[in-house]
Amino acid sequence: MLVQIQTDKSVPTRGYEPLSEPSLLIRNATIVTAYGLKEADIWIEHGKIKRVAKDTFSVRVEGEAPLVIDAAEYYLLPGFIQFLSRQTKHHQPKAAYVEEIRRQIAQGVTTVVDSIRLESWMDELQLHYQLTPHYNSPIDYAVRVNLEVHTFTPKRIRKLRDQGFRLLELTVQSLDEVKKIDWDNLYPLFHDARLAVHLHTPKESVTREQRRLINEWWLQHCFFGKIRTCMEEIEPAHTDKDDFYRIAMIGGEQIERVLHTIQQNWFGYLPVICPIDRFAERLRKKAYRPDKLLSLLVRVASTNMAKAIGCYPQKGSLLPGADADILFISKQNWLTNYELSSILNFSEICKIAHVMSKGKWVFHEGEHIPVIGTGNILKNLQPYNYAI
Repeated sequence: MLVQIQTDKSVPTRGYEPLSEPSLLIRNATIVTAYGLKEADIWIEHGKIKRVAKDTFSVRVEGEAPLVIDAAEYYLLPGFIQFLSRQTKHHQPKAAYVEEIRRQIAQGVTTVVDSIRLESWMDELQLHYQLTPHYNSPIDYAVRVNLEVHTFTPKRIRKLRDQGFRLLELTVQSLDEVKKIDWDNLYPLFHDARLAVHLHTPKESVTREQRRLINEWWLQHCFFGKIRTCMEEIEPAHTDKDDFYRIAMIGGEQIERVLHTIQQNWFGYLPVICPIDRFAERLRKKAYRPDKLLSLLVRVASTNMAKAIGCYPQKGSLLPGADADILFISKQNWLTNYELSSILNFSEICKIAHVMSKGKWVFHEGEHIPVIGTGNILKNLQPYNYAI
């Protein structure tokens, strides 16, 4: 259980100015980063992290005293980022939508990325109408516009650019479709606006060999045009100088192999992401130290995800200036005698204990907090700003 106390406003600070309108102070935190653990206190004001440091002084404030949380029994992680399922219906009842988002929150997700499918007949108003269900979201969301090849034209891309969209997704079902793309006229648009495009090849309509040929052709054009792309279940390259433009979204049998590679070269460069729902394969418990595994989860399901969609360090980090999206995992339950697979899937045995979105509880002591409509759309995405 989290211990919450109020500060004593009569106790002087030690060399620090009083905080203006403080909100929350998390004491004795064990913060999990993409590369390790550190002990620090976290100051939160207006939903943002203001300070991360190991402070031992008391706090005096003017006005209302901050709420202080003792998190000594927990690991604190930045919230996970998740691509919403393609089966999620956009125009479902509010209650069904909220239930789906709450299911994501219980798994540690604090930001979702929705793929809004753009049909050829849709205008700007129709496109934005697809976002209306998210007005009920208690967590932040980003938008990835999904296109088919016949709508992947310079004219359409130019309109999307002017509307502020920076993250696109293209559904391809054959190699011939890729060959028909007007790459020569698209290159300047992608380069000037710094647009990223994710490739989706439906498994139900594309064989493994077809996918391999599509991927090869696609990568050639993306490398030539310096277009940052994300592809599903490709093998991440380790030495290619153009790795910056290629992000592998791993899954299935890849996970153990890729995580092992990262462990062997902890501070190396390996552009991979893995949404938390893809951790479905059983991993060998003895292959990972508890702290290393936590950092791996943060790296591929939070930090790298935020960099790939262009919202780092606002998301995917617990740094000053970032949104206070924080997961609390009980130290007592992490990597106990239970099967590791159940921990990674956050089952009823080893689930996330608490979830905070922008400094407010959205999941606390096993209960969802009924906060509807507080999630904001993430604008000004910059998917070229960081190497992964």
